[in-house]
Amino acid sequence: RIPFAAYSPLGSISRVDVLGHPFVREVAAAHGKTPAQVALKWLVQQGIAAVTNTARPKHAAEALDLGSFTLSAREMRALSKAR
Repeated sequence: RIPFAAYSPLGSISRVDVLGHPFVREVAAAHGKTPAQVALKWLVQQGIAAVTNTARPKHAAEALDLGSFTLSAREMRALSKAR
């Protein structure tokens, strides 16, 4: 197996507004999480490693707090289709 990894998964390099996507924000609000946590959880829940970078301790803590919630199958499908 070849492991997949998402480099810059929050859109800073691609300039895709992952964090501002309406459905990402809706799912985040439903779980009491940030849009970044939802985006990262979507990757990790599929077994994809997420390579992130931050200088802010708060953001690092949020990135490590992905085990406290699970995205539903419906949310995973909808996030997969989000553009």
